[in-house]
Amino acid sequence: MFLPALAGLGYGSNKVISVGLDVNREFGDRLDIESSYFLFNLRRAEDHSTLRQQVLDSQVAANTVGHSNTTSDNLQHRISIYAKSKLREGQDIRVRARVAHGTISQRILSDQVATDSTRRSTAHSFTEDDKDGRTWNGAASVTWRQRLSQSGWSLVGTGSVTEKDNRTNSMLRSAFSLATLGDLVTREELRQLQNEDANELVSAQSLSVIRPLGRGRDIEVFVRRRATSRDQSKLFYDVIDQGTVLNQKLSNRCDQLNPSYSTGVRLSANPLEGMWISGGITLRYPRVQGKSGSDGAEVEQGYTHLLPHLRYQHPLSMGSRLQIRYQSTAHLPTVAQLKPFVDNNDPLRVIVGNPFLKPSNVHQVKGSVMFMDPISFLRAGEKLTYLTGWSVVNFA
Repeated sequence: MFLPALAGLGYGSNKVISVGLDVNREFGDRLDIESSYFLFNLRRAEDHSTLRQQVLDSQVAANTVGHSNTTSDNLQHRISIYAKSKLREGQDIRVRARVAHGTISQRILSDQVATDSTRRSTAHSFTEDDKDGRTWNGAASVTWRQRLSQSGWSLVGTGSVTEKDNRTNSMLRSAFSLATLGDLVTREELRQLQNEDANELVSAQSLSVIRPLGRGRDIEVFVRRRATSRDQSKLFYDVIDQGTVLNQKLSNRCDQLNPSYSTGVRLSANPLEGMWISGGITLRYPRVQGKSGSDGAEVEQGYTHLLPHLRYQHPLSMGSRLQIRYQSTAHLPTVAQLKPFVDNNDPLRVIVGNPFLKPSNVHQVKGSVMFMDPISFLRAGEKLTYLTGWSVVNFA
């Protein structure tokens, strides 16, 4: 098995411009509306040098030295609206909506040299990748809450929908050469236009019952449904002389639907002022369904996960607190990863998918200590994150 070892050194600069405007208005005692506009511009320049080693059976099989330069310019406009209304005594509704439009420009220059352990073979690659794109995304959610009794029983229902639409055009220029000791040098050059369209629609619904248990404790039982639909296409055009020819072998399309159903229970307690503890468990049943490739072959897999979580907060002194959080999550492979798109932006490492991929289970523990000056509102703290059980590729 190949095991990569990676060391790197990088530096860069960011220039950020952000402008915002908030407008709020109250319409009597039953309706509040808040709206905002936000402009965000990020310009980034990065230089990165890497040294990568690949180990095969405890022996170094290959060494790669690389340098890359990345410049990017991202611009986004965002409009948000939030409304809260009290329908009647013990019943209220909240509505959120957001729409955003952005443009992306990125240029990547990369130069890499790889040698085998005997230094008899040397591979050299140079890549120049220019990307331009635009993004649209919008989201809306509704939360309805009904108090069922004077003791505090509550019924809460939520519904949300989010849509993202991205389009990216890139011009890839790469040169790859392979030299073997005592042999001729093999050289390949590539000029390619790549057009990628991606659309994602996410809908979610949940219904929960919350019951107070007294002494700052309550219990929640919930059921949830979430469905994610993705349509993605990537077209490759080889640039020959002054014209372009569609590369049928690399071009691909992927349609994916991920329905997920879950139910669970959560128990929380607030025994002392500033102290808070919450824990629970979720039973989740997600599925991966879709089609990919020109043959239209279908992919369908289902999984079952039992996911616990725990969160604890404890006050240390005036303006400081300790937080500890544990969470178990599962990341599903996409249809494109199971029956893949080709990523040839790096000639030394062409990425393809793996039909034997399984979900990666992650156990995450986070701890933090935060301090805040109540006069100046200055914040300082330290955070620590520990991950275990991460599995990027797991063969069946």
